Amino acid sequence: MNAEKGRKIAVIGSGRMGPGIAQLAAIKGYEVTLWGRRENSLKKAEEKIIWSTKKLVKKKILQEDAVKQVLNRINYEINLRRAVCDADLIIEAIIEDTEIKTKMLSQMAGEVSSHTIISSTTSTIPISELADAIHRPEKFIGIHFFNPPQLIELVEIIPGKKTSQETLQEAINFTTSLGKQILLCKRDVPAFIINRVLLPILDEAAWIVFRGESTITSIDSTFKERLKAPMGPFELMDFIGIDVVYHAMREVIKRERTLIALCPLIKKFYENGFMGKDRGGGFYQHSDLIEKSTKNINNPADIASLLAPAANSIARILKMRLISIEEIDQAVKMALKFSAGIIHELRSIGFNRIRECLLKKYKAYNYESYLPEENLIEIFYQGEGHGK
Repeated sequence: MNAEKGRKIAVIGSGRMGPGIAQLAAIKGYEVTLWGRRENSLKKAEEKIIWSTKKLVKKKILQEDAVKQVLNRINYEINLRRAVCDADLIIEAIIEDTEIKTKMLSQMAGEVSSHTIISSTTSTIPISELADAIHRPEKFIGIHFFNPPQLIELVEIIPGKKTSQETLQEAINFTTSLGKQILLCKRDVPAFIINRVLLPILDEAAWIVFRGESTITSIDSTFKERLKAPMGPFELMDFIGIDVVYHAMREVIKRERTLIALCPLIKKFYENGFMGKDRGGGFYQHSDLIEKSTKNINNPADIASLLAPAANSIARILKMRLISIEEIDQAVKMALKFSAGIIHELRSIGFNRIRECLLKKYKAYNYESYLPEENLIEIFYQGEGHGK
């Protein structure tokens, strides 16, 4: 699939991810229809796309004379049937909630032609589960973009059990035409690959603060320094949306309790309507929601304690033979911008320290996510961190 053949893309969802995906496809020459439930949400999405397009020009990523063409390629539609009826590819990008997604997918499936490929940019929900909502599951696939989709070079592609080889190849061709690198998920597991590394980090960061072991500023500064990352865990949650993180974690924990334990602090911010930097403020704007005993301590953040659950999750990825250790490191660098490399950092901490942190947490809290995996040592086979 490529833009030169006049292929049409429908992006369903005008919230956090949809506008960026629509903009990216338009930049690459596709005719795009962006669907939203309400006129005011579509108007906000249009304003966001115009602002972002001008920003790309300032960064010299896009030529100024291309702006009008790009913006003219995007149509905004509130009627679902009109949005999808002539689309070659549909990208569903609504809230991370199985019930809401399956209802939407079922609605769309009755409005599309037989050649249309339907995809979801779900970050956590197995594709084979969502495929049950449509009558042609062979035409359904996961195409998971990362935020912001215009700039992050990696995209996960996740075939379901019934996804056809033709659909997989079309998804690969489309993603390649956007200039993206592809991480093909060999198994359709909850949270796929990148979020099996990221979510344990975000969850553990919240638990450390919730338990009074460190502060959000100390965790973020330590994380950025050690991982050479642009944002720490709390800054990242504020950026991508606390609501997005909460919904993703809730979907994961329904299916797999060995990945995260869903810290009450994240739920507290979500239930109070504080969804992040651009929606009511987040952890930094509402630090008064954090107990004083955890807000005023001077303990520096312990990077081993923070990364130990992610190390355990990486061991599970290796055990399931989803990808290699080198591929994990490279994919995380590309998707999350942890420039120092998470595997390098884990090896610098060492196997003994990571395992010690996990055992201590498991003994104290009895969460399955803390029980050290038998193959944990695989991460430390190479490099100086082994056996420390």
